[in-house]
Amino acid sequence: MTDRSPWSLVFGDVMTGELLGRVPVNQVQFSTMLNTSGALSGQINMADPRVQQATANLGGGDGGLLEAGRTTVYVDYAGTLLWGGVLMTTSFDTTQGQPVLQVGAVDWWGWIGNQRVVSWTNDSAATQLAYTNVDVLAIVEDLFNRAQADNGGNVGISVPSTESGALCTVTFEQSQAIILGQAVQQLSQQAGVYGFDYAINVAYNGAYDPTKAVSKTNQPILKLLELGYPRLGRVSSSDGLVFRAGGKGSMGYTWPVDATSSGLKVIGIGAGQGSAATTATSTVGGSLMSIQSYQPAIDGGWPLTEQVVNRSDITSQAILDAVTISQLAAVAYPVPTPTFVQNVDHSTPALGEWMVGDDCRAIVNPDPWFTSGLDTTMRIGGHTFNIADQGVSSVQIALVVPPLLS
Repeated sequence: MTDRSPWSLVFGDVMTGELLGRVPVNQVQFSTMLNTSGALSGQINMADPRVQQATANLGGGDGGLLEAGRTTVYVDYAGTLLWGGVLMTTSFDTTQGQPVLQVGAVDWWGWIGNQRVVSWTNDSAATQLAYTNVDVLAIVEDLFNRAQADNGGNVGISVPSTESGALCTVTFEQSQAIILGQAVQQLSQQAGVYGFDYAINVAYNGAYDPTKAVSKTNQPILKLLELGYPRLGRVSSSDGLVFRAGGKGSMGYTWPVDATSSGLKVIGIGAGQGSAATTATSTVGGSLMSIQSYQPAIDGGWPLTEQVVNRSDITSQAILDAVTISQLAAVAYPVPTPTFVQNVDHSTPALGEWMVGDDCRAIVNPDPWFTSGLDTTMRIGGHTFNIADQGVSSVQIALVVPPLLS
């Protein structure tokens, strides 16, 4: 059996952060996606001598290391962490001749974003949590600090102090018991907020002191909440990233295009209750309305398609216009969602030279689909690694259209 030595899985304790063991990778797939949760799935051959040598008590059925819901799992590549999250499922199987453990995990964002609700621990008598003219990123940070202030809620995620300059007024009702991840998504869509990016990244802690006990201030692995307004990642003019289909390490590409959600006219409806038709921007029957069209596409022969955006939280015509125009820019044409597939061991750019959120050049030499070739700017919206114990390991790099505001 070939030993793919650069790759290993590292396990730890959710609450304390203490590392419990490390095993070589048999087979694993893991993904990181922009502004949503990523996942990990894989299998561990419990009969593999390398696994048995790594730890004598890996099992979870009788109190071993791998307890779903309270064990962390990280993917280590040559001493760098590429993924981290919480073990959610285990399935031990002896029916195939070898004892195999199937594992499934979600990344830290997927775990805390979907497993926790907006917290009122520090305001037990309050029925709502209200923010008035508060920086939108400060609200996100406060929600995370509240979540970790709950009894049993502090999992050691470092929360920054970041400002966006975009002030937000929003109220969360206690009776709604809104999930934390949904609250953050709602905040990114508030009036006057032109979106923001969010992630929880992991890294080894260079300041960790192994001679001292693991504590919240002495963690071997850091979990960092990162917020970017209006975005995370590097713009194309500064990073120089180029992915070339057919280049070194390339295993091909896919180029899906979806027109089901496109629209050459976007109708934005703001606060109030109006009923009549309207001009481009106006107040009708007490309701704000903004109608924005992309005439060059219509003149160029594209059929008219329309979208409606309901934003009852917006009371400013200027903000409604900006939101509607931004939506039009995103949906005017059918949306491509390509993937470039790279050989992990021979990828160009190499592992570590890009991150989710970065802009890049996507180049395709002339072929049956792009007969004149292609050279365009895209953004890395996510990646999925498929790591094999034997044979070729690959990474699928999912590309999206860069945001209007960078």
